[in-house]
Amino acid sequence: MSSLMLAISIVIALVFWGVPAWIASKAKPLGDKPYHWGVFIGIVTCIIGTVLVLSPYTINKRSAFVVTFFLVFGLPMILGGVGLIRRTKWGVVVFF
Repeated sequence: MSSLMLAISIVIALVFWGVPAWIASKAKPLGDKPYHWGVFIGIVTCIIGTVLVLSPYTINKRSAFVVTFFLVFGLPMILGGVGLIRRTKWGVVVFF
C-alpha cells in the first residue's frame, strides 16, 4: 500500500467517524444525563443503512433475493437512525 493510499484512507476514516462525533458533541444532552451517544449512533446507522440499500446496485448479477435482502435490513436501519437523531421512542424500538 502506498503512502498516498494510506493518507487517503486516514482522511476518509476521520471524516466518516469525526464528523458524526463532532455533530454529536454539539447536540443537547438527553434529559438530565450528559450523554450524546444517540446522535452519533443515529448518524452512523443511517450511513450504514444507506450503504446497504445502495450496495446491491453495484453487483453485476443481482437477483431479486439480494435486492430484497438488503432492503429488508437497510431500510429499518435508516428509519431507526432517523428516529434516534430525532429522539423518538419508535427510533429506539426500531434500532433494537
